[in-house]
Amino acid sequence: YKNWNENVLETCYRPNVELRNFSRLSFNLGPTLANWMGRAAPEVLERIVNEDEVNQAIYGAGNAIAQSYNHSILPLANSRDKRTQAKWGITAFETLFHRAPEGLWIPESTRPMMIPVPPRARGVVAAGNCRGHGDTRCPGG
Repeated sequence: YKNWNENVLETCYRPNVELRNFSRLSFNLGPTLANWMGRAAPEVLERIVNEDEVNQAIYGAGNAIAQSYNHSILPLANSRDKRTQAKWGITAFETLFHRAPEGLWIPESTRPMMIPVPPRARGVVAAGNCRGHGDTRCPGG
């Protein structure tokens, strides 16, 4: 493969679309990868979005969750950058999936972390200021 995007498309996203797995699992699709996929393999991206829409119609919730805009090490970012990354990630999610996200995956956390995104908090994610394991302000802290 010429680059990481081609690799992950052909070894992960395309096979899972063919198996209709995106209707069976929770997933996040980063904005930069989604933008690339929209140009390189629009049929794959369209099927991913469609499977999320099907789950939304059947169960009242889609399988896709938002993530920060870039795959940055968010726990090390300053507060302004955390808010910007979350806000841009939520906006990109809403543009792609035509709905508000129900959660936001925090990349490069010390442990897997997904936080709920209440409707009134568009662009502000308080848990982005967590100090790590044991911090009671963090999900599961």
